[in-house]
Amino acid sequence: MACEQLLSAVNCWLECVLLDPYNQTGHPECKSRPDSGLSAITELDPGYITGPLSSVWKDWIKWCIEFGIEANAIIAVPYDWRLSPSKLEERDLYFHKLKLAFETALKLCGGTSVVFAHSSGSPFLGATETVKAALSGATFGLPVSEVSRLRADSDREDNTVMDEVRKSSAWVATHSSHVVVDSSGIEKVVENMTGSIPKVEWDYEGIHYFDNGPLTVQYLFVLDALNFCFWPDKELNYDHLASGLKAALQNDKSAFDADRLQKYTGPQLRELLKWPRPLPLEDERVRLLHEVGLELERNFGGKASNLVESCGKSAAELVALVARHFPGFRDHSVYKGHQVFLYKRAQIFAADLWGAFKGKGYGELYDIDSITMFADYIVPAVLQELGVLKYSSNLSSAIETNSEIASGSEEEVELRACSIYAVEKMRDLFRAKSGNQVLSVELDLWLWSVGVQSQYLQHHRTLSIYY
Repeated sequence: MACEQLLSAVNCWLECVLLDPYNQTGHPECKSRPDSGLSAITELDPGYITGPLSSVWKDWIKWCIEFGIEANAIIAVPYDWRLSPSKLEERDLYFHKLKLAFETALKLCGGTSVVFAHSSGSPFLGATETVKAALSGATFGLPVSEVSRLRADSDREDNTVMDEVRKSSAWVATHSSHVVVDSSGIEKVVENMTGSIPKVEWDYEGIHYFDNGPLTVQYLFVLDALNFCFWPDKELNYDHLASGLKAALQNDKSAFDADRLQKYTGPQLRELLKWPRPLPLEDERVRLLHEVGLELERNFGGKASNLVESCGKSAAELVALVARHFPGFRDHSVYKGHQVFLYKRAQIFAADLWGAFKGKGYGELYDIDSITMFADYIVPAVLQELGVLKYSSNLSSAIETNSEIASGSEEEVELRACSIYAVEKMRDLFRAKSGNQVLSVELDLWLWSVGVQSQYLQHHRTLSIYY
């Protein structure tokens, strides 16, 4: 019923909406049921004037579609908010239909789906009942999916995000136009490793803050939120960022509290780092600090350590959590019509924890081997120097002349994705030849340390918040 109809027939509307307080039945001459489909959750009253005033999920659905989610992959399951759960099932078979909706979504997507609930617990009529169900396992006599199946889906989710990184990078490598991964180059590098790669300590330069506790986790998360795009300032590099943040925290233990992260300005960030001039992409760095502070405060009690404790000691799940909650870490592109996932800064946060805490405490991540290399400027250039990557003449010319390569361009995506693919191949070949285990994280740290110590290394130049 439209608003103008409602206002002209209030009594009629009330008769249709009111239920008998004893048996929860409706008026015998008026049958009212919830709408179905996406139209049921977009606007309460569609119309030129009333629509925007009664918008519910309309903007969210529009955003999902713009993000690349197909409309038929969004399933709405509206319910009659007037009924108790038992009556919903008795009258509408609502929970059987809801169960089928979940199972249909699983078959359509081939993986985990995301459930958005509306109005304090949805059809369980309030947050108190929802909490009761979560704590006690109560099902209110409603149909539920098998626990073993749900657990299997949950376990599978842990590695989904890293599978996406590997698979999409491999797809780019096999369809690339400007970068080639040279198998013979990989073989030569592996042969020269002579059974082991040079061991590089995580903080071999002594530039990082470490106190073996939650403050270190907070430091690392802030560090990795800001760890991108140094090249526009020839004198600025990663060491300045890390040591600057370390000094700031040593001087003021509350410098990275969530509420303070939300208030920093560009000049204040410069002062924090003791940097004399505007930072590259300074506005973006400030925005990302605000984002980190706000989301940590909203969902993790203001502490990055709580975020880490939520991942169940899984590096892959930590990457997924970071990408899910912090948009600034969602490092992906579209390449020749295919979405490519890279997640450099989210992955390096997991690796930094593992390296800083030496695989213990906050750094204990049972699947650290799921992490790939971190696609940045330095490692692709080192791989090219080693003969692992070969560039087209146009790409070589752009790098040699210090020409800027656009973010999201074919060249830029290929440089990064092919680097991931090459290091994965290098790791697999090393394991096969030597029988020794090596992590992509370890290979990345070795390659990166070689690159930053080279005075003449030429790398590509892209303005990006992702690396």
